[in-house]
Amino acid sequence: MSEQKINILICDDHTIFRTGMKNIVRKLPVTDHIYEASNGNEAIAVAETNKVDLILLDIEMPYLNGVETAKYFKKNHPEIRIIMISFHNDKELFLQLYKIGVEGYLVKNTSLEDLKRGIVHVLEGNQFFSAELGATVIHGLINEKLQAPKDPQELLSEREVEILLLICQQLTTDEIAAQLFISPLTVKRHRQNLLDKTNSKNIVGLILYAIRNDLLDAATIK
Repeated sequence: MSEQKINILICDDHTIFRTGMKNIVRKLPVTDHIYEASNGNEAIAVAETNKVDLILLDIEMPYLNGVETAKYFKKNHPEIRIIMISFHNDKELFLQLYKIGVEGYLVKNTSLEDLKRGIVHVLEGNQFFSAELGATVIHGLINEKLQAPKDPQELLSEREVEILLLICQQLTTDEIAAQLFISPLTVKRHRQNLLDKTNSKNIVGLILYAIRNDLLDAATIK
């Protein structure tokens, strides 16, 4: 992770939860300022008057809920990364948030280590979603057998398919580079080509593409 300091906004209507999150994120070496908000309106006000790099955003809040707040930020401040925090392991809600473009989705009963790992992954430019949710979404989509309009073997090169499958296994850029004996820069270039060719907004879009085109099965997902 880059050593550049970042500012984190914790948005949740429960004071105890915000306090707990503060105690976690302040221990991250990249954390600079930590801001708090109890609803979406307050979060917007904070971000309009302060530089915010990452938002830990609750879904169920009064006045302006997490979904609407995420929509606002992705439309008006797309540079701000968002990790949604929820009690619900809900496929439909996740897919709605995926379409909005959030970078992470964690359930509130996730382990402390997974929470830290999720924050680090998102700050590194990756995406991170609760393992339980990932299994729910991916297995559900596999069972639905969604069809794609193009043959992926015609659209993607052999190397691109190889990298796509490693991305689906949640390997980082550096891990893929090491496994394939190529540079991280080459991996990033292939990943951008994958995003462009599949019309995907982010890594989750690539996973959905792989599922729709039968490039992987449930056993492939870690």
